[in-house]
Amino acid sequence: MNTNNLTIKSQEVLSEAVNIAQSNSSQAIEPLHILYALIKEENSLPSYLITKVGVSIQNIIAQTKKGLEQFAKVSGGDAYFSPQSEKVFGKAQKIAEELSDKFIAPEHILIAMAEIDKFLPSEGVTAKELKTALKELRK
Repeated sequence: MNTNNLTIKSQEVLSEAVNIAQSNSSQAIEPLHILYALIKEENSLPSYLITKVGVSIQNIIAQTKKGLEQFAKVSGGDAYFSPQSEKVFGKAQKIAEELSDKFIAPEHILIAMAEIDKFLPSEGVTAKELKTALKELRK
């Protein structure tokens, strides 16, 4: 993963996802760790977009926390991004390009997660709705 094409905020999200994984004794950084880093601040753009599509951000945060507790606990070893997380970042790059953005921002990561991972769609948040909400916001 090339972090040079991430916005500062996206770099902060990645760093926070690593912290979240380590604090939960998880070695692999999964999409759920990244999602929690994206939405734990309720006034963030990803949280706003989820709310904009009609889904309770409080519910998503609660379900994300519950999911984080289910990951296997591992002691020792270096943290690494799982293959699924790598796919999310690859897709986020493509979404940024589709939207004519030079850098990967948190909203691109969120939309990619809704396309690649099953969690957000299972909670009623689709990539199509997120893209529509983002385009409306950018008008």
